[in-house]
Amino acid sequence: MPDEEKHNDNLQEFDKEPATGNLNDSQSSSVESNDTEQRASSAWGGSASSNPETKVEPTDAKTETPQVDKAPLNPLHDDIAPATIPMSTRPHETAAPEQPGGAVVTDSLPKPGPGLLVLQWLTYAFWGWTVLSLSGLVLTVVSQLLNQTSENYWLGGIAYLLAAVIVLFIISLVTDIFYAAAEKKHARSSGSNVIMIIHAVIFALFGIGSLIVAVFGFVSLLLNDSSGSTGPQTSIISGIIIAALYGVTLLRTLRPRWIKGVARLYWVIMTLAIITTVTLGIVGPAAQARLQNEDAVVEEGVSDISDAINSYADKKAKLPSSLKDLTSLSENAQKLVDENKVTYTPGEEMTSKIKAPLSPVEPTTYRVGSQKPVFHYELCVEYKTKDGSSDYYSYSSRSAAEDGQYPTRVDTYGHKAGRVCYDVQTDYIYDY
Repeated sequence: MPDEEKHNDNLQEFDKEPATGNLNDSQSSSVESNDTEQRASSAWGGSASSNPETKVEPTDAKTETPQVDKAPLNPLHDDIAPATIPMSTRPHETAAPEQPGGAVVTDSLPKPGPGLLVLQWLTYAFWGWTVLSLSGLVLTVVSQLLNQTSENYWLGGIAYLLAAVIVLFIISLVTDIFYAAAEKKHARSSGSNVIMIIHAVIFALFGIGSLIVAVFGFVSLLLNDSSGSTGPQTSIISGIIIAALYGVTLLRTLRPRWIKGVARLYWVIMTLAIITTVTLGIVGPAAQARLQNEDAVVEEGVSDISDAINSYADKKAKLPSSLKDLTSLSENAQKLVDENKVTYTPGEEMTSKIKAPLSPVEPTTYRVGSQKPVFHYELCVEYKTKDGSSDYYSYSSRSAAEDGQYPTRVDTYGHKAGRVCYDVQTDYIYDY
């Protein structure tokens, strides 16, 4: 039959289709296979439509489906969409290269928030106040070491400097420990840079000022403008130390990358500096101020005792036999008497004619010849330090008396350290 022969020819054509291909003609092979199947189906369909009663006998031959070897797709080809690339052949994202030495790339770190900026400001501010108070303590310690007995120290001022240095150092160190831990985990921002620049400029200016003081002291020393004092030496040593303190504080503020562990290094330097200065401050100016404070009690008390003796002699025309006979003493004077810190030695009577008012109504009118006894006595006390306000002038010998008379009250101005005696008389003697 002609239709069956035509159908067999189509099948033979279909069996002769190529079964191989490559990446470039895979799509064309697919199109050709689809075209062959359409022609085969049209042959079968045409036969059935022309002769519906014709039955197709099944053949025993088994038609094998051709296997097409597909080459792997190139994932880097420009003509292929990324969605069609297998997951196994897609390129992986590469991580950022690690910096040598384990350095952290600051671009990947988060920016500091408001809380960290406040912590940064407090850290720099606390260190600034610590160095400022430490500078005052350094100046006091150096001055006391170079001139131990000629300076008068205020005990309250020394105590305030010591307390300020200790408290501010503890606060600064604790604040800086928290800030240093957070500083490594955050990148520098415009806000943190502004805070850093402000404090860095302040520390630099104070350091330069300290260097100027040191140079000024050196020039004064060369020009012999010291007038025998230790002022230039104090300026040189104190200026250099204070400039060094502000220098290391400036490095901590800038935190240069070429210095590893600058925060920890700064903590060690400040700890050693503060321990040394505070120790010298306690055994030096603080101890000196405490002794001077005790001497101030003696100075005030012995003057009050002298006034009480003069008042007693004026009322009773005689000297008290002992200091226990005196009444209405001040607190410091009574303390010296109770602790036996004053040695009282009654002297002889220095009788003379003096002028006395004729009447209380006319105090400017005097009469001559009235007698009023005047007595001499001696008071001795012990001083622990020297009064550096002036040179010592002794009142303990008659050679120091002017016109055979002594002062009517104790003058403790410019005393020396150790035992000091004062020769005093109860009143002036007028010979005219």
